[in-house]
Amino acid sequence: MKNIYLLLLLTSLSVSSWAQTDFYKQFDDAGIAGSLFYTCSPAPTGYVFAGGSSALSFDSHFLIARTSATGVVQQIVTYPVAGYNRISGVIPTIDGKLAYAAELIDAATFAGQLTLFKSDIVGNISWIKSFSSAGYSFNSRSVCQDAAGNYYMVGTASNTSTFINNVCVIKVDASGNLVDQKLVSLGTSFSALDIISTSGNGILICGYADNGTSIETAGLVKLDTNLNVIWSKWLSDPGLGYFVYDMKERQNGNLVLCGRYINNIDPYAVMLLEMDNNGNILWSNKYSGSQLQAEQAYSLVILPDGSILATGEANQNVSGGQTHVIVLNADGSTGNLNWSKIIVSNNTYETVYDVQLTAAGDIITAGSRSGYAAMIKTNTQFDMCADNSYPMTASAIIPVINPLQATAAAFSVTSATPSLGIASFTTLSDACLGVGFEDDMEKLNTNVFPSPASDVVTISHDKNSELTVTAIYDITGRFIKPEIIENNSGSVSIAVSKLNEGIYFAEVNTNDTLKRIKFVVAH
Repeated sequence: MKNIYLLLLLTSLSVSSWAQTDFYKQFDDAGIAGSLFYTCSPAPTGYVFAGGSSALSFDSHFLIARTSATGVVQQIVTYPVAGYNRISGVIPTIDGKLAYAAELIDAATFAGQLTLFKSDIVGNISWIKSFSSAGYSFNSRSVCQDAAGNYYMVGTASNTSTFINNVCVIKVDASGNLVDQKLVSLGTSFSALDIISTSGNGILICGYADNGTSIETAGLVKLDTNLNVIWSKWLSDPGLGYFVYDMKERQNGNLVLCGRYINNIDPYAVMLLEMDNNGNILWSNKYSGSQLQAEQAYSLVILPDGSILATGEANQNVSGGQTHVIVLNADGSTGNLNWSKIIVSNNTYETVYDVQLTAAGDIITAGSRSGYAAMIKTNTQFDMCADNSYPMTASAIIPVINPLQATAAAFSVTSATPSLGIASFTTLSDACLGVGFEDDMEKLNTNVFPSPASDVVTISHDKNSELTVTAIYDITGRFIKPEIIENNSGSVSIAVSKLNEGIYFAEVNTNDTLKRIKFVVAH
């Protein structure tokens, strides 16, 4: 572990070489029934996380939380409006502000409106617009901005008579004034998942469409800034499913996409693929774990070395069971797997929906943990409190491209300015202890054996300096008094036969320097 959270500072010890950097927190204020972060973004003064919060009255409201780079709360607000409402996307704007894609869903009719608003860094809303159309109900997904300052919001328009979906794209100017709107169709039910602005003044949309055998597969549509179709690619195999949740563009114009692969026999597998800027597939892989869990990647970032970091979830089975965050890193040229991890901080549910790379090279995520909105800040190796190795295997897949081309057609939209209430909160709770302090275990050459241990674990230090164990903590941060069997110069042996199976951290003092060392117990 390179980043671990110090629960207890012993005042007699010097820990000046450690600095808090990372966090894993959740929004579980007593005044709410549940919450979820769908999206996140770096901001000039830290980070912003956004999603939805369920009030005790069973409505759900827009939720925005801002923190410093170390996780200190700067602002947590909800915007109470009757209905089931959420923020689905946030982006930094070219003028240093923030733009949010959202939806307002009527509590009585369940008809949805697309909503787009812009705010300054401290949450003051500059403008807000909602968009509706007779005969359609809208769900929001994402927003992007072009170099001229125009915004493109994508969502799903569901026909309230036929229940057939089409992707809808709304274009507004820098002040939120409606410029254009189109329905994008693949000739079958087509729902939106993401939109990005690409080089060469293009807009790329991903979504999923029914391939005729009730398997939902990925559809990709490239538009110009006038919302005309440039090209479309539909990954449509009669017996297989290719589902794309997120996409990023490389500096050379190539497109990297993540999602899930479905063969209707095995559980879901993570899918990554790379295309050129014309939509031609360069490589495509699925990544399967060895524990027969359903795995999928909801979001990705391209790291400075060109490799791909994808995050999502692993579920014990498709319909239920424990769910935990998974992270994998793949080679940027071939898609070969570099490493993969699972985050297990509780025994119920935790997932990541969005991941972003900060200017400082850190990773932030937005997601959910046990029914509450959760946020993570860590390094690009995901060294954190509850990370565990999660063996996965990469293998090539060959998606079939359906020749059917997308069409875009104008439709009528009404713009309005909704009124929002506001409520403030102040508290984020630590979701997982053991995050946030840098150590230099590798430099100190500290050894732990055996691993895993069943009866006794020994911690040794090859510099032969005095070493003492002052405390043990389990993965939740619970203190356990160590049962020392033997304490020699440079090594300590601890009885672990009475400990439950799992991951533990020994708090070790060497020459008045406090460290945490991870060990595993298995009986």
